[in-house]
Amino acid sequence: MAITTKEWLKINDLLLLLGDETSVKNYSSTLLKGIGQLIRYNWAHIFFHKPHQQLQEDHFSVGISDKTFSSYNSYYHRLDDIRKITFDQTSPIRSTQVMDYPRWENTEYFSDFLKPNNFYYLCGIDIHYPNQLIATLTFIRGKNELDFCDRDLLILKKISPHFGIHLANFFGLKKYQVWTDNFSFTQRECDIVELLAHGSTNKHIAAELSISVNTVKKHLGNIFEKVGVNSKLQLISKISSL
Repeated sequence: MAITTKEWLKINDLLLLLGDETSVKNYSSTLLKGIGQLIRYNWAHIFFHKPHQQLQEDHFSVGISDKTFSSYNSYYHRLDDIRKITFDQTSPIRSTQVMDYPRWENTEYFSDFLKPNNFYYLCGIDIHYPNQLIATLTFIRGKNELDFCDRDLLILKKISPHFGIHLANFFGLKKYQVWTDNFSFTQRECDIVELLAHGSTNKHIAAELSISVNTVKKHLGNIFEKVGVNSKLQLISKISSL
């Protein structure tokens, strides 16, 4: 089923609105609300796998309470078979494509978490930039609703790369890509350089990344060698010029 001209116009309008947002919270709200004009859902959720340091929340929802999310995050995510199957995929997926529902409905996860919340049909996509997982979008319908269709998946597939670009701007991932291209930094080295650029000390970096101060120093030695500098000041000056 092809995307109609009317739907393309709604997609363009949504992308224009998203391009004007200046905070992740407002972006998430506009994104979920806008997709509701294209894909009907009862509940929706966006989860950020690498939230920005200034982002207080790592998820935003429509219709899903904090209590429900906390219950999932503290226990039920361990039982979530669909998450295990679909995690970090590049294409949109609906639950009926990958789950054997008669068997699934008898699992603890389904009977104790999905059913009490009236969650039945799920559809989602992982957002990447360019190949790093940034966020997961999930849309849910009740059992009395129709399942998500191929058109819904096609819409998600077409617009998710734009979400990736937008979120990469918010989270500084485009900058990470420049550093990786120029200096072959690892992800951990990018994290350390980002924290240094914001004035963090070795001790603060260690605490932020849950590593030891000695490990931070070892990473800094590798970073200095890759960039060809001898100090933090020279490093910041070099990367700032890119």
